[in-house]
Order: sequence, then structure tokens, then C-alpha cells
Amino acid sequence: MLLLNKKKWNEAIDSYHRAIKISPSSPEAHYHLGIVLGQQKKMGRSN
Repeated sequence: MLLLNKKKWNEAIDSYHRAIKISPSSPEAHYHLGIVLGQQKKMGRSN
């Protein structure tokens, strides 16, 4: 969540994708990935 708080969108997305790859059933990783993607879209930034 630290990267999201610092608005480091791409780094946060990469981190959550890695976490999901390691633990695909982690609801927290999926949830936080959704949050950062939503915030990125809200701010008008793309991947």
C-alpha cells in the first residue's frame, strides 16, 4: 500500500501482479490491485 500512498502507480501495479503470481488466491493482493487500478484511472493515468 505504500507505493499507492506515494502515487507510484506502475510500481504498485507491478508489485501486486507479482504478489498474485506468488499467491493467486490472496484476496488482499487482488483487492489492492483493484484499488490502485481504480485510483490510476480516476487520476487519468494509463499503464
